[in-house]
Order: sequence, then C-alpha cells, then structure tokens
Amino acid sequence: MENDKYDSALTFYDISGIEFDQRRKPCKLSTLIVIDRESTQLKTGKITKERSFYVSNKSKYEMQTNNFFNAIRNHWQIESNNYLRDTSFREDKIKCFENNRIKTLSVIISIVNNLLQNKKVKNIKAELEEIGQYLTKCVKFKISGV
Repeated sequence: MENDKYDSALTFYDISGIEFDQRRKPCKLSTLIVIDRESTQLKTGKITKERSFYVSNKSKYEMQTNNFFNAIRNHWQIESNNYLRDTSFREDKIKCFENNRIKTLSVIISIVNNLLQNKKVKNIKAELEEIGQYLTKCVKFKISGV
C-alpha cells in the first residue's frame, strides 16, 4: 500500500557442507537465504512480521541481491497466474487426452486471461460467467434464427 512502510533484511548461510538425501544431490544446494520482512501500516501503526526461507545452488558470493529479489518476484507471479488459471478457468479440472486439443485450449485460456488482465477486470470469474451467458444467448439466437 502507498501508506505503508516496508523494511527487509536478507541473510545468506553457506549450506554446501550439509549432506542432503540422495535425490537432492544433483541440485548441489549451497546457500540458504532467510528474508525477514516487516511492514507497518502508517494509518493504524500495526506491524506485521514475516520470515521466508529460500534455498539456492548458487553461492552467496555469486548472488546479486537485485537478481535474487527479481527471481522471487517472477516465481510468485507465475504461481499467481497458475492459481488464477486453476480457480477462474478451472484448468486443472479439464479432462482431455488429445494433446493438440489440450494445447489449443491452453492457448485460448492464456489469450482470454491476458485480455481480461489488460482490461483490468477485478473479478475475472464473474466476468467469465457474464461472457458465458452472452455466448449462450448468441448461440440460441443463431439456432432459432430470430
């Protein structure tokens, strides 16, 4: 929010000497990153604290703070998009065993999603329902020839 104050601290820990289970060895995990965030709502004075943990295969010397924060931001942007596709478009519930059809449907969902986001729709699910009702009316109109 505009009226909030944010502060964060970033700490890197070398974990390259830790023995991980066999399935993690190819990852060559070497750094644990801990981010402590604190936000203060200036209006109410309410303080919220959060701690996040990340693991990387880059050493703390290889990491640049800005690149690291961009990677986190990009990851959550992808997760947010996946959540929207699952909840609004119910993409995970689609059962189709023909590869070309599912790819085509995925492209259509991406196009519709991008159009609605560019339109800055606040409630995508409600907008999709409205579009569906409109399309149903159009199909009925075409069938009946009215």
